[in-house]
Amino acid sequence: MFSLSRPHLPQILLGLFLSAGIVGCTTTQAPPPSVHVDDSRSEDAETEFRKRLNSKPNDPEAHHGLGQILAAQGNAIEADLHFTKAVQIDASRRSRVNLDRERYASQFQSKAVEFAGEGSYESAGRALNQADTMLRGLPRTLYLRGRLAQSQGDPLGAREYYEQALEKLPGNAEYTEAYVEVLLELGRERNQEQDFEGARGLLEEAAELSSSPDVDYLLGTVLYSMAQASSGEEQQAYLVEAAESFRAVLDKAPKDEDARYNLGAVLLSSGQFEEAVGIYESLILDNPRDGDLFLALSLAHGRTGQSEMAMAEDAIGRALRENRPVDAPATWARRATTRFENSDLASTYRRLGSPEAIYTYSRLGGDLVEVWFYWDQRKVIAFQDGGRYGVPVDLPRD
Repeated sequence: MFSLSRPHLPQILLGLFLSAGIVGCTTTQAPPPSVHVDDSRSEDAETEFRKRLNSKPNDPEAHHGLGQILAAQGNAIEADLHFTKAVQIDASRRSRVNLDRERYASQFQSKAVEFAGEGSYESAGRALNQADTMLRGLPRTLYLRGRLAQSQGDPLGAREYYEQALEKLPGNAEYTEAYVEVLLELGRERNQEQDFEGARGLLEEAAELSSSPDVDYLLGTVLYSMAQASSGEEQQAYLVEAAESFRAVLDKAPKDEDARYNLGAVLLSSGQFEEAVGIYESLILDNPRDGDLFLALSLAHGRTGQSEMAMAEDAIGRALRENRPVDAPATWARRATTRFENSDLASTYRRLGSPEAIYTYSRLGGDLVEVWFYWDQRKVIAFQDGGRYGVPVDLPRD
């Protein structure tokens, strides 16, 4: 089996909570409250309403007005008591009180996002409790609880809150996206724990909800892990599914180089060497200085029986990975030609001139391999002791 690139996707942190973009509750914004209060005189108004209730405990307007003032002050528990009392006394106030509850719940939700942005998670949690006191179980409150849980490293808790939010508001795009994100996070965790079946189940659920290439990508890595842990026909079946997942990524994001690289690794593992060669050559076209790509291409050519080509590509890959370019390639080439007269190296120098770059590395045992890069001519040739090391390699062209 071969290694995959980009095994993990970026984790979902505080920034996702902040990106929630609070725009209020799912209901219509409330009209002006039935009892108008001058905020600058709220203490006087609170005192006045309390006096009215002392003399007339069943005054619905006083209960309603006092509830508004208390909610604006952040005293959600006592505000809830007065809102409830106002409706008990005068049922005709129910719609107006509910609009006020929605309005203040929205304000508490916004406050929660503000606190979370400052890193004050405890205060954010209290603000969401206040929103719940105003109107229990609002979908957006549940969603924000999920964001808060995720920001604090609790993806399981976040998943539960997102599920509850979607039960109340099915199909909501924002909540669905957050739910898919947490399924991805849990899928990565399960994969790292080698609970491949658990990871696969989470990611297949995510795939039913989202067409994001990230879902296909991670599912491909999990299926490849399952292939690595199995053998025979079962292994081949997983490799086929992994290839399908990475092809799905490329259908949606054709320029995703990691997905192309991983598809090549899957094809190598499943014995589809010619197609793997094509994939790695296409990657080298865009990344001619990536040593890992040449090493992968070397493996593919080796499996097709092209040993001399594989040998040269292996040298190119190792030289690029060690990243030891000589300081003056023209001087190096001229001296090497003098040292190895009547050699392949000298013949190449006379025919092609000095290369634009020369990289070297030492083989096991100390033998030096030098790789000459003729970038302008899209040609690379490796030498050892003046003799060709493998065959000349023509770099892919458009």
